[in-house]
Amino acid sequence: MKFRDEVAVLFGKYRQPTGREFNIFRALHNPTSEKNLHSRFLSYLLSPLSTHGQGTRFIKTFLTNIGISGFSFEGLEVRPNEFDKREYNDIDILITNHEKQAIIIENKIFAPDSNRKLDDGTELPQMIKYFDKIRSEFEFESDEEAKSKITLLYLTPYRRNPSLIDTFKILGIEPITVDYIQFVTSWLKSEINELEDGMLKDALIQYWRLLIELTNDIVLALELKHIMSANIEEAWLFNQNYEMDKIGMLYVNQLKHVKWHTVHEFWRELSYDLQQIDGLVIQSMPTDKDITKLTHGKRRQSLVCCFDYRNSAYYIANDEKGFTYGKVEMPDSFKKFDCLIFNPDFNNFDSEKSVFLLINADQRTILIRKLVCEIGQQLSRNPS
Repeated sequence: MKFRDEVAVLFGKYRQPTGREFNIFRALHNPTSEKNLHSRFLSYLLSPLSTHGQGTRFIKTFLTNIGISGFSFEGLEVRPNEFDKREYNDIDILITNHEKQAIIIENKIFAPDSNRKLDDGTELPQMIKYFDKIRSEFEFESDEEAKSKITLLYLTPYRRNPSLIDTFKILGIEPITVDYIQFVTSWLKSEINELEDGMLKDALIQYWRLLIELTNDIVLALELKHIMSANIEEAWLFNQNYEMDKIGMLYVNQLKHVKWHTVHEFWRELSYDLQQIDGLVIQSMPTDKDITKLTHGKRRQSLVCCFDYRNSAYYIANDEKGFTYGKVEMPDSFKKFDCLIFNPDFNNFDSEKSVFLLINADQRTILIRKLVCEIGQQLSRNPS
């Protein structure tokens, strides 16, 4: 099957939003707003005090379907809620009761974890920070009591683990991971089927449709990326010669998401390999916001990774010069990588083949190994 035909079959699997259907959530909010839309509406449903009139019905089915049992509904409080829309200590959704039980929900559809850098250079996971706040407030007698009373719920597409998962394991704290795509949409659909016709049911249907569109977009982009990776040369030729028919327009719309995932995976994989150099500590990486500006925006964007090695601060950058590196204290004294014949600039994703090929995992691995090898050699020659 030709690449274009595979892409056409893929696009046919997923319903593409026309943008012409009325949806109150899209009208009032950015559809990807985790704080002001998704967390707020989910907490509205979970709170028994909300004007939906369903009492504890939604929260009971939500917890039961996740597999959380033994949570008392005496003195149940959900924050934020319909009447107090403030987050408690920056926690997306906090559920507490009179038994000093707590469920901390971190809602991560798109945003990265906001881990905190400590004075010793290590990082404290975002959810552990929230765990510590609730443990301190509830004045548990022991860590074991706190672990038995506080539940961490990490809500993401594809049920991924929070970052720094090894820290959770060391502390003996196990977060429950929940999949937006499989769980939340199914839970909402089940509740919709049980509700009588009316405004509440209509609202849930509209929110469910919005989630389907958002999650389909994620699945579609990743499946398109997989097809492009497996047929990378054909994909490059198609990218240079596609027509702006229906398939071409859908391709252009999804390509920015493929770019995002490719660039995100590159820096994540580079970070991992750099940290295999003994004594090297990553200090900062391109944020999801930086990557979004590059892949979804029209302005050029520099991406920079900073790391420490033996009391000196270094950086690797990617911009109009391609990949460069140097000491942070001497940003104008940069060095290009000698190992690269073609030096990719992520800003030229559509037009530069050496960048486009990085959609393929093997191509990313080859590039990353070259970069890390040269960095390792330079650090060994100039250790301070």
